[in-house]
Amino acid sequence: MTVKSIHSAFFLSSINVSDKLILASNLKSILGEVLDGEPLILPIPDNAPHEIPRIILKSKNEEYELNISLSRVDFIFNNKSNAAIQYKKITEAVMKYLAKLSKVLIDKHSMSTNRTGLIVTFGSDVKVIDKVLELFNVEFKDIKNKQEIQLNLLQKQTVGEFNVNNWVRIIAQKHDTSRQNYILLNDINIDIKDKKDLTSDLINKFYNTMFNEIVKNIKPYGTDNIS
Repeated sequence: MTVKSIHSAFFLSSINVSDKLILASNLKSILGEVLDGEPLILPIPDNAPHEIPRIILKSKNEEYELNISLSRVDFIFNNKSNAAIQYKKITEAVMKYLAKLSKVLIDKHSMSTNRTGLIVTFGSDVKVIDKVLELFNVEFKDIKNKQEIQLNLLQKQTVGEFNVNNWVRIIAQKHDTSRQNYILLNDINIDIKDKKDLTSDLINKFYNTMFNEIVKNIKPYGTDNIS
């Protein structure tokens, strides 16, 4: 399997975007090595819905994207080429960018966040639909010519010092040549009942902890184990 995408999010209590030009400039100054495209500052009225991005920054090759709205900050990596990527290498790079991002937003733009989330999606061209069913002791013997299976597993857990919702989602298919045959997604986010003000250090700790946790979570379902 290779990493298809990494989506990290800060869920906001508040953020100061009154001067979007300065905000965009500060973001470019710390993340310009990856967000090297032209920043997009949207002419949105102050009373527009909070979830609509006010600022969008991207890399020229569109592998990285940063969206700033009043309700959340999304930092996204997309493996556009589907090239083989070493998990440790890409997650260390993303954590470095997230550390810079959280620090500048808290220190210079009054960001307050009480929840964070992380979604990592893996993909493979291996056809494993029957093996996935075997993992869960689900045979569907009476159903012939199975073409796709989707499974969702939610666990509420304490991981490190964080109470989280831990979703594992699996899609195995063999009928659509425009998609990869095996998609494995792990979505971990702080439980909404456990909201607390997060410092930059706590944000960094969350992502470091959860990137390691994801390795454990996906191991039983990796194609190396079931192909």
